[in-house]
Amino acid sequence: ELRTEPILRRAFADGKRVVCPRVMGDGWMELFEVGALEEALNFPLSKWKIPEPPADGQILDPTDLDLLLVPAVALDIGRRRCGHGMGFYDRYIARARARGPDKSKFWTIGLGLVEQREDEVPCELHDELLDGVL
Repeated sequence: ELRTEPILRRAFADGKRVVCPRVMGDGWMELFEVGALEEALNFPLSKWKIPEPPADGQILDPTDLDLLLVPAVALDIGRRRCGHGMGFYDRYIARARARGPDKSKFWTIGLGLVEQREDEVPCELHDELLDGVL
């Protein structure tokens, strides 16, 4: 997967509000606010060896999010992605898209390396289509 440290550095340098994911249980993920780059760079590793924010942090309401950068195992130009098969991001995206008309547009951008690009990624009914891929 693509390393996100340069993205985090730029987001903090630009004064953006930054959130990072944490798996909360079977098939469930939340995004937690992160106050500083150093905090994000020193997250403890999960059982999957992925850095995660502590569970006692500030959880973001999914409908307050305007941009979500989504990791992928594989991506295609049709904006489909394949993750690790647990559905964490698909469920989170569905929750974030359940926003009222008073909320701004929510964008999802899949991130991957050129080696992760496929001609076509298989898609199932529960898979959320992305707004773009990089």
